[in-house]
Amino acid sequence: VLCSMFAFLANMPVVNSIDVFLGVARFFVVGVGGVLFGLLFGFAAAFTSRFTNRVREIEPLFVFMFSYLAYLVAELFAISSVMA
Repeated sequence: VLCSMFAFLANMPVVNSIDVFLGVARFFVVGVGGVLFGLLFGFAAAFTSRFTNRVREIEPLFVFMFSYLAYLVAELFAISSVMA
C-alpha cells in the first residue's frame, strides 16, 4: 500500500495535504480491514469446528479452508490478505 501510494503521489503534478491524508487513511483501512476479515473468518472456523466432535478428521480441513477463504476474500476487496 505504501509503495503504490508513494508512486501515485510521485506522478502527481501538485500534491495537496488531502491527498497525503487520504493515502495514510487508506494504509490504516487496508491493515485494519485485513485484521477484521481474519477475525471474522476465524470465528466462523471456530464455530464450525465446534460441531465436529464426532468426526475429528475434518477439523483441519475447516481450519485450512476458512483461512484460505479469508485470504481470497481479502484479495477480492483489495485489503491486506496477509493479515487476514
